[in-house]
Amino acid sequence: MIKSLEWDIFFSNKDNFLFYPHEEIVRFINRFVIKRVGVDDFHPILKDRVLLDLGCGIGRHVFYGLENKIDSYGVDLSEEAISIAKDISCIKNISNIENRFIVSDIRKMPWESNTFNIVVSHGVLDSMPFDVAVDGVKELHRVTSTNALLYSDLICSSDQNKDLEVIVRAKHENNTIQSFFTRKKIDKLFANFFSIIEIVVIDRENLITGCVDSRYHLILRRV
Repeated sequence: MIKSLEWDIFFSNKDNFLFYPHEEIVRFINRFVIKRVGVDDFHPILKDRVLLDLGCGIGRHVFYGLENKIDSYGVDLSEEAISIAKDISCIKNISNIENRFIVSDIRKMPWESNTFNIVVSHGVLDSMPFDVAVDGVKELHRVTSTNALLYSDLICSSDQNKDLEVIVRAKHENNTIQSFFTRKKIDKLFANFFSIIEIVVIDRENLITGCVDSRYHLILRRV
């Protein structure tokens, strides 16, 4: 069972308040879904566009999707995050708020099968126990249509022979799970449900401390 208490606290303290879309998701949308070429001018790549943000937080990627002519929805474990997303939606005069943002465990989501053909998930599947992530991917397969596209990023293990899973003890996201990934672990996570069509590693190095943050960025297709 995943506890939402810690995440509710973080959002109550505004620790996880992010308002702008992640640049890799912007790149993914522009390459594979719909390309913005003017203030209100778009070149659709996919004809039908229904997006799920898996672990949506306060809704930044849902709002970005709506701004780009994508029918977008969000799910998160945190009631506090979803409440804030709905409040922001009211300010933005967004329609269908109650159905657009849902509180749910990702292993049993309320949508019908084949609902979505686009999924984005930033910093989510590596913030839970691996067995929960596997069950979440299986459920994601159910709610997506054939050939649906998925963007996800995962924190990279510094040792490709070790796929660690630790409890965070730092102040930020204290007492949550951090799951570190190797390529083998990635293959196991998505096996039989999604095939990888692109995978890159992006390193962010602090030249003062020497610390390096490495993340896999994946684009996958539902099988």
